[in-house]
Amino acid sequence: MSVSRPTLLLFALLGLVACAQLPQPATPAPEGWVSILGNDPGFALSDSAEARERGWSSDNAKGFSVLPSGGVRVATGQAASLRRDVDVLLLSTPYLTWRWKLDPGPIQSYAPLHLAIGFKTGLAERRLIVGWGGAGDATGRLERQGQAAFFTAQTGESDGNWREATLDISELHRLAWPDINTLKTRVTYVAVFTPGQQGGPAGDIERLMLTR
Repeated sequence: MSVSRPTLLLFALLGLVACAQLPQPATPAPEGWVSILGNDPGFALSDSAEARERGWSSDNAKGFSVLPSGGVRVATGQAASLRRDVDVLLLSTPYLTWRWKLDPGPIQSYAPLHLAIGFKTGLAERRLIVGWGGAGDATGRLERQGQAAFFTAQTGESDGNWREATLDISELHRLAWPDINTLKTRVTYVAVFTPGQQGGPAGDIERLMLTR
């Protein structure tokens, strides 16, 4: 079933806004990076009190499985999210980096594997959704819908191999919301999620982090 970008954004907003604010969001390590999945994704998905205290929350954790490499596999056909709350100035860690791959096969609309990044300036909140589109979509396309924006980071059929990715999320924020001062903007969370649409190849992601 083909799902439009507006529908994807709606699913993302409904799923991610519902996450509770956690008491101890992650902050940068001395090296200047913030690991989102952590060293133990199984712990991040555990929904234990300790995991929540360290900033992780999950919705339908059964939609994920842990990879031996320390990443996670995102299943298809059911909505699920794994989120880590962070508290960092956007310009201090302006890059989001990761590795991802999809099972071989065609992508009719967007692959189920998505990322979401939350921003906050004062009391105003916004979110950037990142996806892998089909052959008819344009890599690098940025679409804004009010306080949400969708960025197509990659397109085309997967060959089943890992792809490295780096996004300058500070630049994407500037392009999507040019009137907002990024000097005062903070990153509040990063999430891996699937909107739950039927069809499309399952995907794996690892080494997800914010960095400078």
